[in-house]
Amino acid sequence: MEEKNRRVYQVNVALSARELAQLDGLRHSVPRAVFLRQAALTCDVPRPIPKVNQTQYQETARWAANLNQIARGLNQGLDIDIAEIQTILSAFRTSLLGLTGGNNRNG
Repeated sequence: MEEKNRRVYQVNVALSARELAQLDGLRHSVPRAVFLRQAALTCDVPRPIPKVNQTQYQETARWAANLNQIARGLNQGLDIDIAEIQTILSAFRTSLLGLTGGNNRNG
C-alpha cells in the first residue's frame, strides 16, 4: 500500500449500549471500523444480505463446491460415474429453479 494511503490515524467513538446495538444491527458481519469509515467518508454503506438470500447463498456455495470437486476429478482423469454426475447436476438444476429446498445429492 502506498504511504499516502496507509491508515495510521485512529478515531475513538463513544457509544451507548443502545447505539452500539443499533450499529451492530446495521453492519451485520462488516467490521465496525470498516462500516463506520464507509458510512462517514463514502456514504457507501454495505447493505445486509436478507436472511432468505443468505440461506440461498450458502446453499449455492455448497453446490459450487460439489461442482468444483466434479470438475477437479474430471480434469485429473479420475474414473467418475457419469450417471452419478447426471443425478447431481439434475438435482442442482432443480434446486436453482426452486423446485426443491435443499442440497440433496439423490435428486
